Amino acid sequence: MKDKEKKFTALHYAAYYAQYDALKELVRMGADPNMPDHDDNTPTLLCCVDPAQERCLKYLCQKGGDLKVINADGMDGFMLGQDRPAIHNIYEQVARPSNVKKLRNPRYGAF
Repeated sequence: MKDKEKKFTALHYAAYYAQYDALKELVRMGADPNMPDHDDNTPTLLCCVDPAQERCLKYLCQKGGDLKVINADGMDGFMLGQDRPAIHNIYEQVARPSNVKKLRNPRYGAF
């Protein structure tokens, strides 16, 4: 489902109105958290605007949502969220790849 004027998908609306359960179901069904609307805002970017949307933002980031996408106004998720610490925390916890190496045969000591 798309709103032809705004190019909003159902996921855009769920993100905008912080409808967490609907958002989860839409993503489970294949909705793209990085689909741009007419202003190049993605559902992930829409979740950056209001602190009430942080739960949705974390979920979308876990499912591949990108905070570094730039919208038509030249703003990314961090700028839209006015550099709120919560957005940086979500990025640190979820979006950034881990730098911990997984060892195939770990060694626990030398004897």
